[in-house]
Amino acid sequence: MNKYIKIPENKDIDLDMMINLYLDPLNIYIPIFKKEKFKLNTYIYKNTYFDNFISSVSGKISGSKKVIINGKSCPALEVTNDFKENVLKKNKKKKIKNKEELIQILNDYHLIDIIKKMSNKDIKNLVITSVDEDIYSYNELMILANYANKICNTITELLNILNIDTATIAVKNTFFKAIKNLKAIIGTYPNIDLKLLNDYYLISYDTFICKELNIKEENSLILTSNDIYNLYNVLIKGNIINEKFVTISGNAVLKSLVIKTRLGISIEELITKLVKITNSEYEIYLNGPIKGEKINDISNYIITNDIRNIVINKREEKQIVDCINCGVCYKVCPFNINVINYYNKNKKCSKCSGCGLCNYVCPANIDLKSKVYGGKHE
Repeated sequence: MNKYIKIPENKDIDLDMMINLYLDPLNIYIPIFKKEKFKLNTYIYKNTYFDNFISSVSGKISGSKKVIINGKSCPALEVTNDFKENVLKKNKKKKIKNKEELIQILNDYHLIDIIKKMSNKDIKNLVITSVDEDIYSYNELMILANYANKICNTITELLNILNIDTATIAVKNTFFKAIKNLKAIIGTYPNIDLKLLNDYYLISYDTFICKELNIKEENSLILTSNDIYNLYNVLIKGNIINEKFVTISGNAVLKSLVIKTRLGISIEELITKLVKITNSEYEIYLNGPIKGEKINDISNYIITNDIRNIVINKREEKQIVDCINCGVCYKVCPFNINVINYYNKNKKCSKCSGCGLCNYVCPANIDLKSKVYGGKHE
């Protein structure tokens, strides 16, 4: 990445600086990807795995419905919460001595994304980024701000396991409310440094982070605040991860919230219970209006591991016109892709990260990203 793009801050966003809890849903939904039959009233224990999805509550199967996962419809079991938190067996905390044992325990707890970040690396640098991917998301910042001591304790544990001397926490320099308190807390941990980053879009990308810190990406382990919080639960508490942090924000909500909730909960229930929508004409985006997707009906969407934020904005009518060949999409592309060329050829580009900047700046309001982004990034 070699271009620095700043997106103006939305002045209509009023963020609650405390994490809101919604951990007692009436029902959760468990996607079923294999052709299996389940009987009504079958009891489901909390922390039971169904392929890669986990039951985040205990209770009986009360029905089924179609849910949308990664843009595709699939069947899901409806489990009615009995609020008893029954599990088949409790996990025991294990003492981890080295990287190999760490990878094994992460595999046991299904933290595959962290394993992918660690694999095939001679790790010399540990970086924790508290910078969110999306401009309307505040999960990473709020996890660090609200759980700073837990985060720092886990980082210290991780340094010992990986045999690394120091770690760096990276935060945007615009988060004034959080930085002062963070400096005081992190100052008590001599092996952890705090690095303030300029407020550029996509600064959360590993390549950009390493460039800012002047370190090599190939031997740097870059984790998020959320990753570290999950490691805290696994390494220090011995807990299986069945919860998710989600931001609900936008200029059509009274107050933007970061919510800790259960995997599998209906997004419709989450919004209805916690969010005050201030405008009758609004539109909803999953994972932001720039990188994410606009959805017309939220009734079939549930909280999964890939959902970071839900944006509710005042509806805007945009007129789509023919390309005027202005070249702005190429000028802002962080990877110097000739976007309109790929678009005209109806061709995917493996270098495209799906960042959505081309859509954001296009004066013709053309959906360039959907044609160019192939879902993979070199």
